[in-house]
Amino acid sequence: MLFVIEHGEIIIGYMMGFSTFLIREIYISIKRSFMPNKHDIQTFSKYRILFNRDLLTLFRTHDFKKSFQASKLDNFYAFFYNGLDTDSEYKFHNKKLEKHRGVLLSSMREFLDLSLIILHEHSVDGNSSITKGHSAKINSEKTRMNSKNSINASADAINKAYLKLSDACNTHFDFKISYFKDKPKNKI
Repeated sequence: MLFVIEHGEIIIGYMMGFSTFLIREIYISIKRSFMPNKHDIQTFSKYRILFNRDLLTLFRTHDFKKSFQASKLDNFYAFFYNGLDTDSEYKFHNKKLEKHRGVLLSSMREFLDLSLIILHEHSVDGNSSITKGHSAKINSEKTRMNSKNSINASADAINKAYLKLSDACNTHFDFKISYFKDKPKNKI
C-alpha cells in the first residue's frame, strides 16, 4: 500500500497512457470497419469481368428459343462450374451483397439448366467445351417446350439480378469510400 501511495502519480500516468492506447486501437478498428472490404471488392471485380457489356447485351437481346451457339457462353458456363456456389472466393462477406449474389446464382442455375436442354435438343454447337460431358435432363416433350418458353425470361432474370448486385456493390463501396473522403483527416 505504501508503494501505491509513494508512486501513485507514476501508476496513474501509466494507466492513463494504457487507456489512451486502448481507446486509440478501438477507434482505429471501428474506422477500418467502414472501409470497403478488400475481399468483396476483388469478388465483385470477378463478376464485372464475366458480366461485360457483350454478355449483358446477349442476355437482354438474344432470343434463346431459337438455336444459339454455346461457345458464346463458354466463359459464363465455366464461371458457374468453377465453384461459384461453393468456393468462398466468389462469395461476399457483406450479407446484403451475398443476398443479391444468391439471387443471381439461382437465376444462373435456372438458365444453365434450360440452355443445356435446348442445346442438347438442337446440338447446334458441338464445339462448345461446356456441351461436351454435360447431358441435359430431358424428361418429356413438355419439359422441352417449357424450357423454350422460359429461357428468355431466365436470361432477363440474370441480367436484372446482376444489375441489382452491381448497384448494391457500387452503392456499398461508394458510400464507404465517400465516408472517408468527406471526413477531415485527423492524424492520431
